[in-house]
Amino acid sequence: MRGCLWTALQIKLQGIGADLTLKSLFSLPVSKNKLSFSVDLKGGQLDSFNQLFNVDLPPIGPYSLAGGFAITPQGYRIKDFLLQVGSSHL
Repeated sequence: MRGCLWTALQIKLQGIGADLTLKSLFSLPVSKNKLSFSVDLKGGQLDSFNQLFNVDLPPIGPYSLAGGFAITPQGYRIKDFLLQVGSSHL
């Protein structure tokens, strides 16, 4: 797009046995109706989230979740979604 200033953003978080990476390329000024990012979450066992989120997840793993997510004026969009827990793939 002509006249737009594009900015790349990458956030990496590590903790509770998980690695989370968020990536986005957006133009300034940021619009809440045109925002997209990719997510990559990997870890050992699901039950590592129990205390953090006050839930009771089973001790299975490893797990990974990846995909592209977007907010548009029409709603939310998920692209190239992949979920794996143990040997199960979605």
